[in-house]
Amino acid sequence: MTNMLQKNEAARLQALLDYQILDTEPEVAFDELTHLAAYICKTPVALISLLDTNRQWFKSKIGLNVNQTPRDIAFCNHAIVQPNVLIVTDALQDERFATNPLVTSPPHIRFYAGVPLITPEGYALGTLCVIDFKPREIKEQQLVALRMLGRQVMAQLELKRKLSDLAYCNSDRQQVRKQIIEQNTAQKKLESQLFRSQRLESIGILASGIAHDLNNILTPILMTAQLLQTQIQDERSRHLLSIQVNNVKRGANLVKQVLSFARGIEGKRTNVQVRHIILEIKQILTETFPKSIEVCTDISSELWTVFGDPTQLHQVLMNLCVNARDAMADGGILTISAENLVIDEHYAKMNLDAQEGCYIVITVSDTGTGIPPEIINRIFEPFFTTKEVGKGTGLGLSTVIGIIKGYSGFVNVYSEVERGTRFKVYLKADEQKEPQQAQQLQLIAGNGELVLVVDDEVAIRDTIKSTLEAYNYQVLTASDGIEALAIYAQYQQKINLVLLDIMMPSMDGMTTIRMLNKMNPHCKIIAMSGLESNAKIAQAINHGVKAFLSKPCTAKELLQTINELNSRNESQ
Repeated sequence: MTNMLQKNEAARLQALLDYQILDTEPEVAFDELTHLAAYICKTPVALISLLDTNRQWFKSKIGLNVNQTPRDIAFCNHAIVQPNVLIVTDALQDERFATNPLVTSPPHIRFYAGVPLITPEGYALGTLCVIDFKPREIKEQQLVALRMLGRQVMAQLELKRKLSDLAYCNSDRQQVRKQIIEQNTAQKKLESQLFRSQRLESIGILASGIAHDLNNILTPILMTAQLLQTQIQDERSRHLLSIQVNNVKRGANLVKQVLSFARGIEGKRTNVQVRHIILEIKQILTETFPKSIEVCTDISSELWTVFGDPTQLHQVLMNLCVNARDAMADGGILTISAENLVIDEHYAKMNLDAQEGCYIVITVSDTGTGIPPEIINRIFEPFFTTKEVGKGTGLGLSTVIGIIKGYSGFVNVYSEVERGTRFKVYLKADEQKEPQQAQQLQLIAGNGELVLVVDDEVAIRDTIKSTLEAYNYQVLTASDGIEALAIYAQYQQKINLVLLDIMMPSMDGMTTIRMLNKMNPHCKIIAMSGLESNAKIAQAINHGVKAFLSKPCTAKELLQTINELNSRNESQ
């Protein structure tokens, strides 16, 4: 241990810093030891002195009114280079200290005895020392006691360090636990998507087998009834046969719809411009739906084409529109929109059904009663319906999902009770158009701006962070509103904008937005939500949100929204 003392000053200083004791508040445990040292040694002054790079700082002091002195004049600077107690009986008679300012001027030190505080690794951090203003000797029993007290000081320092390490470990453990919970939540969401897909697939296999058997049963019934119609002349019998034929045909159509859910329908596919289908449907709806329902359309002027069967696409949209009508018994707004979308890796990671590539997105939204969350995962199952008996077969949405799956597309649904429902149908764009169009989509990079991303889903945070960093943004992340406010308070001057999920635990998005605006009325906030509604958007805007992103979003939508917000602020 002796050989290690002060051989490596850098290591000694690092050891001192590791205890995290410098410039801390006074503590009773240390003050009691200095009082005891002064009492035992019968001196007016006792100190716990720690030697930093250029100073000696006093963790505890009795009889002295300063907190620190320069290291180069400190008696303790000499004490730490030896393992034993440094004793100076009369400083004026000791050539090392005779001209020391602490001796020749206040406080006029004459007597000094200091025991080094040595770590288990052999580094001397400072001393426990006693001082008098007159020359004197120190007794052997007092030296023994001073050494014992020095070890107690060191024991207190070790205890504080271990408690600090334990607190850090607990904090780290809590953070790891929090991350595990977040990852499990994200995993459960993906598992839920997978379970729903597997459930529908299982139902489809079962339905396909039943439909096949039903077709085998219905075929001879239909053929026999039609044959009897040509041979029987009795009017009543012919009427009954006609009823039988019509009902068999109706049953056959139901079976056909079940098969469309189970394995999709091929149909006669060609290059289709969805705009024409939407406009045709709008005309039908305007003429046939109640006047209390307003029908609106919003179609991109450069909408790509899809390779599909116009009749099937017409059926899909009509089924969705009829459901929207039934949800708005007291009237409302039905909107059909269509736009181009390039699904990138960022988007595909958040949706199991999605693949990278170019899509047409058709949205059918209403302002009706909405779908309760407890049944929303079952609405695509065959024969599942919430309508009254006789008002629905329960095959409308299962037909929709069957047709769209046959196109390698997918359907997402968002709904809020008493606010409305939005179905988004994703169809792959015509492959002949895709490469050329995809090349025209330029992703806009940032200029090193710092963005704070706030979302309780770890998968979403990490994906957005990776995307933004790939396009020259710096990113800070927070898992809830409370953490976001703490980070924003620390980096407010550097943060360019905040990307914030509205639906979060601990502190919801709206509350977080209000607090951010109190901290900085000019804070730029982009709100995100997977439950987009006009009411939510309006509420967010009223709270100072500058832009809104609907989940899941593509990298293009994310980067474009940030760029537009920054450009808008620069022009103001």
